[in-house]
Order: sequence, then structure tokens, then C-alpha cells
Amino acid sequence: MNDMEEDLRRVLGRAAERAPRAPGKLVSHVTATSVRRRARRRIAVTGLAVAVIAGGVAIAVSDLRPGGEGHAAAVAASATAGPEAAQDEAGVRARLREQAGEGAFRGEEPMRDDPPPSPPLKPVEQVWPEAVRKVPAAPGGKDVHPRAFIDDRTLLVDTWVSLEKPDAIYAYDLETASLREIAKVPAPEGTVLFASDYAVGSGRVAWWSARRAGGGKTIDLWTAPLSGGAAEPLLSFPGRDLDHLAVAGDRLVFSREDGGVYTVPLAGGGLQPVRGAAGRHLLRWPWAGAGGRAPEGEEPTFTELWNAETGEKRTALVKAGERAVRCGLATCYGEKPGGGYFYRMRDGSGEKALPHGTFPITGEFARDRYYTAPFPAERGLGGAALYDAATGRAADLGVAPEDGGESVETPGFSPDGRLLAYPKGGELHVIDADKLG
Repeated sequence: MNDMEEDLRRVLGRAAERAPRAPGKLVSHVTATSVRRRARRRIAVTGLAVAVIAGGVAIAVSDLRPGGEGHAAAVAASATAGPEAAQDEAGVRARLREQAGEGAFRGEEPMRDDPPPSPPLKPVEQVWPEAVRKVPAAPGGKDVHPRAFIDDRTLLVDTWVSLEKPDAIYAYDLETASLREIAKVPAPEGTVLFASDYAVGSGRVAWWSARRAGGGKTIDLWTAPLSGGAAEPLLSFPGRDLDHLAVAGDRLVFSREDGGVYTVPLAGGGLQPVRGAAGRHLLRWPWAGAGGRAPEGEEPTFTELWNAETGEKRTALVKAGERAVRCGLATCYGEKPGGGYFYRMRDGSGEKALPHGTFPITGEFARDRYYTAPFPAERGLGGAALYDAATGRAADLGVAPEDGGESVETPGFSPDGRLLAYPKGGELHVIDADKLG
């Protein structure tokens, strides 16, 4: 395999990272044409085509209607979950019970194969008015790409000098619709993977890039002060890919593509492997397990969790015959033996069906409950919706289908699970998951 083929393999792997498995009848043939990670990637799956565009997913399905064979298939690309120190399993469970109702997770709800809610769903700004903001998509004439919340009123955004090649990062004030430059984004000679997986914390923003060097690939870690200043190289080391990059206190934490959890002091220093984490991938610091960006086959993912700070282990229930089970800190979802998808707590309680044919297009829930997915119309697709798996609420994101209902671009949440943002009609629609509920 030459370098170009290897890069293509990696691009497609990242495009399908964390993707739920489509029903077996659908996956009879896959072709892919793409040469850029997170750029316009297309994967065709018998009766289904998926285009991943800058963090969103455009889905085209020839048979995506209630009861249709193509009703439950997608391939997704998304960055991974960042650290939320307060979101331990107990805290997430308590919040889910409080917001969904005390009885929501007591017993097991009978599993149903109902179709998803028929359009029209209510607009998201009517269902969750406190969580939605609309701001200019090009403040000061600059096309911006939202990456994360810096605080409740400020977004981290970047601008591109060309497709998927960031040249600067900014703080976007949602109250005043103004931009403040944080730093220029360096791209050393030989860079092949540009600024990726921005992480915010401890007054800094961090990211990584990759370049060719000495016949192989080198990972470069970067940081910059959120107050503004020059981007600073933190560390370089041989490697091809990282996942789950996050700021945890005074350290940068991440997993490597072949497993293992590592830390680097934000003040500078060497790469420090976390003892006992070999082969594991971060889910959300300090929890790690078997998984990573693109788990192969239909084996359970993150059902076994290990705490990198305390050594505590947790195991989620997986029932016989279930496929592609993927777990978060507090909940799991997967495909039932008879078809359709379930959602439940890690201990197996409170099981309920996801709307028939829907599942998280990014492969995971934001805040252990929220996800986006396309919904069907009488013919083809009706649009994209935001779902709350804990309560069953759903809202129309207002993303219009294209090509006569044959495709729809479905936005996904940011790596830390808080931000859902997408352009529409000259505006940027910004949804804060911390204000959903």
C-alpha cells in the first residue's frame, strides 16, 4: 500500500468513525471516493449514499420511508467526546431521571417498531427556545466554522484559507456578533492533516496536525491562549492520528490510533503514557475503554470502562443477540436482535426503543441523550431532526432536503457534546446542549 492509498484509507476510516452499523441487508457493497479527511466524503451503500461535509452528514437514501429497508442506515463522521469532569455516571443518571421524569428509567418500556414522528415536527426554537440562538454566519464578512463553546456566550470558530485548511481561530461573541482573533493557525511544510480536534480549557485552546517527515508521519500538538497570542508548538512525536483530544486541568490528554492514553503538560514537557491504559481509548477523561474512532465489526464499544485516575472499572449490560452496542458514561444504545435500536442505562434499566430507523449519526449521544438524524417524509426525506432519547421529544432543525428529498445534510454535535451549529439562510443556528431539557 503506497502513501496515497494509506492516506485514503485513513480518510475513509475517519469519515466512518464511530458510525453505527447499518442493517446487514444494506451492507452488500460499499464504494468510496474521497481524498480529504472531513472534506466532502462520499460512501455509497446499496440504496444509500452519505456525504460528510465539514462535521455534518448529508444522507441520500433511495428507500428511506417507514418500513423501508433503507430506513435505518447511515455512515457518520464526527470528532470525539471531550472531558466533562462533572459528568460522572451518577451525575448523568440523576440528571436524566430528573429531566425525563422519575418513572422514565424504572422499568423496561415495551419495545415498539413505530416509525419516527411524521413531519412536520415543531421547529427546534419552539421546542427548546432557551437553547437556540441565531447569529450571522459571516460576521465581519468572514465565513466561520463553529468548533466549541468557550463560555456561555462565546464560540470558538475558525476560518479557512482553502477547503478544510484553517488559517486562524477566533472568539465569536454571540451577544454582539463580533469576532476577536485568538491566533493564526500554523501549517508547517509537509502538513497533510490540518488543525483538528480543537479542545478548550484552562484558559487555552489546543489542537493537533500531522505532517510528513523522514519517510513517516509526525504529529504536532499546538496551544494558544484564549486571551489571544501566537500559537505555540507543544510537542511533536511520530504518529498518524489522535482521538479524544481534551484539556484536563494542567494537562492535554488524548488517545493514539492504536490505543493507549497519554498526557502532556500544557506548560511543556514529554509525552507521558498513562499506566494501565495500553490498548484503551478515551471516552471522556478520565474514563477509557475499548473503542476509538472507528471500531470494527459489531463488537460492543465502551461497555467496559476504566478510570485512568482511580483504576475503577465499570461494565455495562449487553444482551444476547444485540449488535453494535455503543455506550457512553451513563447510557448505551445498539441494534436489537429483531431490528430497530434501543436506548437504556448502562445497568440495563429503563430500556426504550429509539424511533424506528433513527440512531445517532455520529455514533454517540451528546450528554448521553441527544442526537441528530434525518426523518422520512411520504417520499424520501423530510429533513433533519434533533432527538432527546431520554424523553422522546424531537424537533425539526429546519434543514431542507435536497434533490427532491433524496438527500439531507444533517449536522452533528461538537466533540465535547455541547455545541450543535449549522448555517441556514445567512444565519448560524447555535444550539447549546447544556440548555436543552
